[in-house]
Amino acid sequence: MGEFIQGLYEAGIGSILFTHPLDGHDYQDRESLGWNDPSNGYGKWNDFVNDMHEELVHKYGKYIMGIGCDSEFGLSNNEEWKDKLDLPRLRQTIHEASGEKRLQLYAIAGPNDTCEFGFKEVWRPSWLDPWKGLADDNYDTDKWTSYKRVVAVAQANHWATIGPASKGKANCNARQVYRYSVLQAAVATEGPGVAWAVSPYSTGEWEANVQEVFVQVEDWTKDVRKSLRRVYPSTSYVTTEGSQIATLSHGIVATKSMDDLEEYIHVLNPPTSIHDEDDNTCDITKNTKVLRLPLPQDGKIFTSARLLRTGEEVILKTADDDNDDKGEIVLELTEDQEWEEHNTIIVLTVDPASIIPSFQKNIALHKPVIYSSSEESIRLFKSNFGSLQLTDGNTGVVKLVSADGRTQGNYGWKSKHRFHPAEYFYPTNLALNKPAYQSSTLSSFDNNNNWDATNVVSGNRRTNSGCTQNTTKNWWQVDLRVIASIKKIVVYNRFDDDDDNSCWKGLNGVVVTILDSDREATWKSSPVAIQQDDNAAKTLIFDDFPSTTLGSYIRITQNSNNNYLCLGEVEVYGPVVKEFDDSNEQSLPNLALMKPTFQSTTLP
Repeated sequence: MGEFIQGLYEAGIGSILFTHPLDGHDYQDRESLGWNDPSNGYGKWNDFVNDMHEELVHKYGKYIMGIGCDSEFGLSNNEEWKDKLDLPRLRQTIHEASGEKRLQLYAIAGPNDTCEFGFKEVWRPSWLDPWKGLADDNYDTDKWTSYKRVVAVAQANHWATIGPASKGKANCNARQVYRYSVLQAAVATEGPGVAWAVSPYSTGEWEANVQEVFVQVEDWTKDVRKSLRRVYPSTSYVTTEGSQIATLSHGIVATKSMDDLEEYIHVLNPPTSIHDEDDNTCDITKNTKVLRLPLPQDGKIFTSARLLRTGEEVILKTADDDNDDKGEIVLELTEDQEWEEHNTIIVLTVDPASIIPSFQKNIALHKPVIYSSSEESIRLFKSNFGSLQLTDGNTGVVKLVSADGRTQGNYGWKSKHRFHPAEYFYPTNLALNKPAYQSSTLSSFDNNNNWDATNVVSGNRRTNSGCTQNTTKNWWQVDLRVIASIKKIVVYNRFDDDDDNSCWKGLNGVVVTILDSDREATWKSSPVAIQQDDNAAKTLIFDDFPSTTLGSYIRITQNSNNNYLCLGEVEVYGPVVKEFDDSNEQSLPNLALMKPTFQSTTLP
């Protein structure tokens, strides 16, 4: 088992260990493990379950992406399992054992107080929604329902090796696996899309055709992997939960890069006919190379289009072009290009100025909801996870049903997810270790301190600070060495060892300015007025910028007279539009800027 998991890890394939924390029938001697001992809140059983998961994580945690849990987690009214599992304790055990990696946790009955993600279990197609709506042998994935949750599909005979390899076979062919994976990548906002489950045999055997199917899928995806891995579902062309490939609007689904700078249009059902308005006929033998899409829902502006697999340019016509219909975007293949058989991916390059700033985003969108009651807990799991509809972006009325299936109402619902600032959307601090300068430098009071400008971009908010001398018109500046769409600037004051922040005056009266590559101001704050007891005396946050704010330099000046400008750390976040070569003179500082000047005489 360990060799199999490590092999997946080394191949760059994520794996999830699936456990049964609440089914005593999995253990031969469950009575001695406390299965039916209610003392101390089934303490003996919880001790065993936590010890087991701790050992699993210590053995395999380095090589897996998460742990999935079966059963209804004691959340239904079934007396056999009710109150037997300490959910918060199990979560804490797994996270402490995994350390900084913080394994992702999934559950059929999720999200809950152990697992932040739910998943849809599909042993046979009849398990898809609507329940029993498909026959057990219907593996036409073009007609399968899509989900916001991760979908776990048994690709062969069973989840486990319950019989010899010769008994099972691959249920889905390569085309079905590939296309449904693409669909889920564009829909799943509460998990990584789809997990294809197969049984590893210690003999090295595979069930019939399983290996061949995945080898073929890998061959189709190797050149277009960036559109399927480490991506988010598109916010420009949203594919809603429940969508099916066979009935897709415009024949496409879409994903986007994590920095929002590229949209990937997956053409699963290419245009195949042209309507002749003159005789009201449809020529089904003539392929059209024109794909018409509505304007993006999130207001993005696209500047170019290309085929991902070959890099060849695709003709892009937008509302700004000489386009017959200003309410749509037109993508047209050239004479030498053809739609691919399984999926044609077109990359749309996004104008950074058109990206919605992070502070305008709905930070609750698609986040897990913790609830006091919901029809999720019904024994047969027939619900569509109604609680998550509260954060799905749909403003329609949501009816909530309690575990008993009768009571309706919103009883104590809350989200446990904290606010995700700009660092979440754009995690790279653009100022880190970049060239920094200041108008003057305070002399060290001892041999252990220096007050150099570069301390402010060292990545440590509590060590040496940057500080000018006690003069007028003090300034500090960092060269980002890029052009970026600035989304957030955080300025930390100098902190003393006793944490009383006696240097609160260091940020009083400061003005923050964003400068472009020509050192022209693109945004400027008002002077900051600070009192000693203000929270702002410790940290200033600037994130209310127009979406078109581009910057290459961040400059902090101090308007107050005869004072020190003391800065602990400055952090800058936002997507990079253009990187400068180190030899590019635009990125070099003007060393004479704001320095003391003298001349022999001055004209009256």
